[in-house]
Amino acid sequence: MANEYSHRHAVVGEQNDCCRKLRVVHISDTHMEHDDIIHSIPEGDVIVHSGDFSKMRFKNFFFKDHSDSEMLRKVNSFFEQLPHRFKIFVAGNHDTFLTRFSKEEITESLPAVRYLQDSFTVCDGVKFYGSPWTISSRKIKTSKAFTAAGEVLRERWGAVDGDTDVLITHTPPYGVLDYSRHLGDTPPKAVCQFCGKGHPDRGHAGCYSLREAVLQTIRPKMHLFGHLHGSAGLTEQDDIIFSNAAFASARRFNVIDLYYK
Repeated sequence: MANEYSHRHAVVGEQNDCCRKLRVVHISDTHMEHDDIIHSIPEGDVIVHSGDFSKMRFKNFFFKDHSDSEMLRKVNSFFEQLPHRFKIFVAGNHDTFLTRFSKEEITESLPAVRYLQDSFTVCDGVKFYGSPWTISSRKIKTSKAFTAAGEVLRERWGAVDGDTDVLITHTPPYGVLDYSRHLGDTPPKAVCQFCGKGHPDRGHAGCYSLREAVLQTIRPKMHLFGHLHGSAGLTEQDDIIFSNAAFASARRFNVIDLYYK
């Protein structure tokens, strides 16, 4: 029997009779646990997976658990079983199997879900833009799909449409739900000079150019991401809801009700 998992909840916009409502269910970093979670995923209008469907380990350089084509079938089968009206998938750094295919081949192989790779889709008038890129790091040894240097990422974020309502990336922006014991800055000994909080065992590991783009240029209503398992949660900053739905450690989903005209 599948386990039961709880979820966090947030609301965007004013709730009144003049507004439409779109319930977004956000999951991320499920790392091949799909048979366990599929019956616990909350109901909603849109299901968004922001990367790391797969799990890349060192042994997979030599012995694959599944072929690349089989992994594509697993992704499609997972979304095919979900009842949500709209289904969106953005890749993560563990999804190395996707790098063997062109974007067009992936899209053709995933008819049950809308695959976004530096592209957008519209669901009931709400624009979702997805980009899989994560900053490259020497600390990441095996899972390097869709990773790039900082200047490349700045160009990627600069290409995001300015009328985006919901931004989906795999990586968090710097300083927002981005603590990491292994990938981040050197943890502060006292209060962090950047965020003003004490986190002596973890540093910030998000992307700084993404932070600039989100807060200064794109200004979406919501920004959905994952990647850093120990920082899962929901928060609001500068009138933007930020959602880190990394499932692997927190074992919870994020649900966001968007009210709009």
